[in-house]
Amino acid sequence: MNDSPYNKLKVKRAVLRDMYGAKEFFVSPEDLILSKLTWAKESSSQKQWEDIKTVLKNSKIKLDFKYLKVWAREHETIDTLNDLMRERGLSGY
Repeated sequence: MNDSPYNKLKVKRAVLRDMYGAKEFFVSPEDLILSKLTWAKESSSQKQWEDIKTVLKNSKIKLDFKYLKVWAREHETIDTLNDLMRERGLSGY
């Protein structure tokens, strides 16, 4: 992982969860989406799209849409994010 401002922020935003009695850090849902958008852009992988859709349709996850927009714009994946959001009925996010 490089020392870009985004990667530094991604590490700070990691979420601490209890896994079978052990505390583990996980990437935030927003950063998972952003990573998968980048991977999809680089590989044209449908798997990445499906994974993003799974996160978006999980009603228990409260996403920071402002953060998503800012970094998707920076990563030049905003059009793809907008398409996925419209597909989920979240065009005004």
